[in-house]
Amino acid sequence: MYDYKGGQMRLTKLNDRDLHLKLKSLVSSERELLTTILRHLREIERRKLYCDFGCSSLFEYATSQLAYSEAEAFRRIQAMRLLKTTQSVGKKIFKSQKMKSRKSHLLRAK
Repeated sequence: MYDYKGGQMRLTKLNDRDLHLKLKSLVSSERELLTTILRHLREIERRKLYCDFGCSSLFEYATSQLAYSEAEAFRRIQAMRLLKTTQSVGKKIFKSQKMKSRKSHLLRAK
């Protein structure tokens, strides 16, 4: 279906539909991979594993050990922290809704 030359896809050979579908598939894969990377960064930070590599911060680790540019490292760390915060908020909302549901159920039972 795809014409590869030297290990690279020849995009000029794809018809419009196939090009569109391939890009959608790549974007989906990119999102999954980015989420996985952010979770790994979160765990590296939680364990302070960056210290084992002589780095004083996750940012230094990301730039020196992962070869991210400063801008790339900053964006990924910010996204990782936002993901951590939103998951924490999500858990609190879920617990709150669960508690309200129980209280509502108990009140109806009276």
